[in-house]
Amino acid sequence: MKASYRYEITMARPVNMSIARSESDFMNAREFHMFDMYCVDEELEAVSKIYSKMVCMADLVELQQFLAMLKPSSKSKLHLDMDFCGWRYQRLDLTLLFESLDHIRNRVIGLSLRVSSRTEVNGEIDLDLFENMEVLKLNESKFKGSLSGLKQFSLQPVIATVELASSLQILQLADYNGIDVEVKGDASLDELSFTCSGEPVPEYVKKILMQMTYQGTTSIKYSYTGNDCVDDFLVLVAEVAKRKGFTLKSLAVEGPLVGVPPMYPTEELELCYNENDSLVCQLKLPPTLKKLKLVGHNNVDFGQLFDILPPSLERIDLSFVCGDWDNFKRDLSKFKRLKHLNLTSNWLQSLEDFIFPDFLEELILEGNNITTIEGVAFPKQLKTLNLNLNQIQKLSLGKSSPPLQRLNLDNNFVGSIQISSHNLEQLSATCTATETLSFLQAENVRYLKLTNCRFPPTQFLNLTKLQLENCYQIDNISFPSTIKELELASNNLTEIPPHILRLENLRYLGLSRNKIESAILTFCSNSLEVLDLSSNDIEKFHLTFPKGESKLKHLDLGYNQLRGFSVECLGDAENYNCFWELDLSGNALSKDQIDTLTEELPKSTKSLWATINETFAKNYIER
Repeated sequence: MKASYRYEITMARPVNMSIARSESDFMNAREFHMFDMYCVDEELEAVSKIYSKMVCMADLVELQQFLAMLKPSSKSKLHLDMDFCGWRYQRLDLTLLFESLDHIRNRVIGLSLRVSSRTEVNGEIDLDLFENMEVLKLNESKFKGSLSGLKQFSLQPVIATVELASSLQILQLADYNGIDVEVKGDASLDELSFTCSGEPVPEYVKKILMQMTYQGTTSIKYSYTGNDCVDDFLVLVAEVAKRKGFTLKSLAVEGPLVGVPPMYPTEELELCYNENDSLVCQLKLPPTLKKLKLVGHNNVDFGQLFDILPPSLERIDLSFVCGDWDNFKRDLSKFKRLKHLNLTSNWLQSLEDFIFPDFLEELILEGNNITTIEGVAFPKQLKTLNLNLNQIQKLSLGKSSPPLQRLNLDNNFVGSIQISSHNLEQLSATCTATETLSFLQAENVRYLKLTNCRFPPTQFLNLTKLQLENCYQIDNISFPSTIKELELASNNLTEIPPHILRLENLRYLGLSRNKIESAILTFCSNSLEVLDLSSNDIEKFHLTFPKGESKLKHLDLGYNQLRGFSVECLGDAENYNCFWELDLSGNALSKDQIDTLTEELPKSTKSLWATINETFAKNYIER
């Protein structure tokens, strides 16, 4: 049994149809809760990292209810990772969220909280209540209490004096206003990360490097957003490394660099947004290097660059590196261990005669000028191919092609796609004709996104996630009963196709940014959890579900033409036991109508959003 697990909490919102895969070890909350109860009951030592991406109030309520079901334990630990960067509201109250942790706070050994700087946050983390906390990572959030006992600490931005505990092993600080730090005891940091905007080497950075590094320090990351160069920082690191006797495994530097680095890491190197055009080809890279990231460099001779790269590399990222490909031999076969290659926005015109490494699994080529991949010998192990933002009009992959699992053809205006043999699970494409998409009826295709498609396929076999945008003749589509998440935003729909209402497993339905005037909807099942009808022209609205408990959690009717709305519009409101959020922002509703709604909505409702003489939407429910 492994010691660490990950669960990603998601509502029925569509996953970004990118080629990234979920890292969750569990398919749903029920599966995780069964596992967690087993660990607690058997007193097993395990750490579960719970990740939740918050967009609307319903996401927050779902997380609170999820946490409420967890049992206390002295053995099974939790690391909570909460991402509020996409929070759609102006304010965020964390008070109730922290209260929902009371019964399990002794289980919490890690807390990560990211919030956008545009969001006003109420509530702070009291570290004295979390006696077993080892990891604290905060972005635009506040805390109080002692850092004593922490092993990893990340704070952005830092706005005051911070007392750093000697127990720290990993430290990440971002300074935008000038800060000071106090080091308590003898610290031994394994990893350090700094973000600086004023001086390239402020005093607190010098203090930390001098007092908190030791022989076992392995990783330093430094990002500079000011107008000076970062050479002095690297010189200081080299001097401290010599004095303390440590050898870095990983070094990441973002900012202008005049000369070559005075030292190199043994395994991972990042140099981003350098202004020295000749620097890249002067690098003296160690033969042990596994990961190399060079981003935002100009006037690079790719022939010289690939000649100096060591064959030991497993990952190469050359995003936004511009230069000359003429001297490049197009032979990458020396990189026997390479699994990931990112050539985003490299001005590539063609892949003709490219020889890729045999074990390459992920190839990212977005933002280039590639017109065809006909005849390209892709490696047999390739699983992910990203061709977003190129000039491809026709794609044909024969039986000798690699068994791709994820293919991205967005923003190419492809007229024909022919794939004779594949293991595709995800396809994303901007496609003007789809008469050749018969391969989509293969059983393993699960996720599909089509944009600007004039004639979408009329049948999909086993899809669970489907997103169509700026497509035509959607009325002719026969959606499979397997569909769980259906996104049909921006398709110029004037009415809702009736057969959509008969999908028995549908959890998410997105119909925003269309031209729908009437939404009188009768669903055949109670499976729907999220309904998004925002930014239409809806004047009439009514929902009907079958008898029994409705699973609807979130209803978005924002920015329509509604002049009245009552609880009767929801049908039998008594069956709405988990209804959390109603958004009526941007509709011409009166204060009296909103006040009446607040009294009549289901008791489970946490948010009623409306705009009555306000610039921003306001929540009219306080429960």
